[in-house]
Amino acid sequence: MKTNYKNYCFNLKTIFTQFSINAFTIVFLLLSTTFVSNLYAQCDQSTAIAENSLFYSISGNTSGCPSNYVNAFGYTSPAHWYKVTRFPGVTSISVNLCSGTDYDSYIDVLDPSGVRITYNDDYCGLQSQLNNVSISELPFVYVVVTGYFNENGNYGVTITQTLTPTDGVTNVQESQCNSTLADIDSYVFANLVSQAQGYRFKVTNNSTLNVTTKDEVLRNHKMSSDAGFKYNQAYTVQVAVKRAGVWENYGSPCTITTPSATTQIQASQCGAPFVAPTDYVYADLVKYAKGYKFHIHNFFTNEDTYIERPIRAFRANSIPNYSSSTYYSVEIAVKNTDDTYLPYGNLCFINSNISKITPNAIKTVANVADNFSAVAYPNPFDTNVYIDIKSQTSDPVEVVAYDMLGRTIEILKVDLTNNSIIEIGNNYPVGVYTIVVKQQDNTQNIRVIKR
Repeated sequence: MKTNYKNYCFNLKTIFTQFSINAFTIVFLLLSTTFVSNLYAQCDQSTAIAENSLFYSISGNTSGCPSNYVNAFGYTSPAHWYKVTRFPGVTSISVNLCSGTDYDSYIDVLDPSGVRITYNDDYCGLQSQLNNVSISELPFVYVVVTGYFNENGNYGVTITQTLTPTDGVTNVQESQCNSTLADIDSYVFANLVSQAQGYRFKVTNNSTLNVTTKDEVLRNHKMSSDAGFKYNQAYTVQVAVKRAGVWENYGSPCTITTPSATTQIQASQCGAPFVAPTDYVYADLVKYAKGYKFHIHNFFTNEDTYIERPIRAFRANSIPNYSSSTYYSVEIAVKNTDDTYLPYGNLCFINSNISKITPNAIKTVANVADNFSAVAYPNPFDTNVYIDIKSQTSDPVEVVAYDMLGRTIEILKVDLTNNSIIEIGNNYPVGVYTIVVKQQDNTQNIRVIKR
């Protein structure tokens, strides 16, 4: 049998030709389908653009969609669909087409099943807007941007979900309320709020009633960053949170007290080492202190010297009649940010004798201090303050009150045989006072505050 190679080749050529045509057709159809799919993206419910933010703004053009969306008037137009998931706490939604839209627009808001909730046409000229549409019971809604009667073109849409301001949505965390901060730079923390854009701290000085507010990105705040902050001061702190661009109401008030601040001679100089006349005596540094007051007592002459410095040191020869073979006690008060002085810190001893004072000598000095004491209470006080004096002897005691300018306010002579507790301060103006209690060679200074 003779094979017809010519026909065979012809048939192969026909098969390859048909296969090429069919392959081209398949690829073309696939590409066309993809193109049409992309062309008609968000043109119907199934291709709606998903969005769940509190504020959403975008521009678009509806002319690429088929004119098959039926509005409330029964007219058909091209449309763009948005599926808006309700944010937790949201009660309503607003939609605005008034800016960036160049045709006679129309808005629909539909429930999850596609049923129309409300619509608008011609709110701002030919453009549309819906305000505060209630969606509090729905998981999501559809927003449809379309035209009045086959209208289409460019549009700009803004979709805003509205949170109802909650009274006291956040507060200072409970563990910090009615407490004193460990450090002046310690953070005050608010309770964390989901989707918060910021936290506003309102801080009220409980004495002066001065108010400062500061906005923080995070939920923590330093009291030392407030204008006019001070040590040993009670404040009322409230916090408001910002969500969806809106500051909500302040939460419950919380009382927080800043710590007091005391200092003493630095450890390397405390304990009666030798201090030459030209040496500096240093206090431990206190952050934000405006100055330091050094109270130096000469245990040989019983002379008291007060030195005020803007820095934490003074030169030993600043003490009047600083001489050898003498030892001194030094206590230091810190100047607060409001120019008042805080209570004195611990006593330290320094020595002008080149030979170090023996431990027994220091013990003797300490015993003298232990045998005589004066305590003021309450401090701060509102009306009167009581001075409780304890002594090993019944010798008369002199009590002198000075104001912050060093002026003598009151002088009392006290007989300890009759009464060891005296009452003063009833006629004092509001302010800070130094009470000097002296019996023979023993002297004690007490800082008191009348408020």
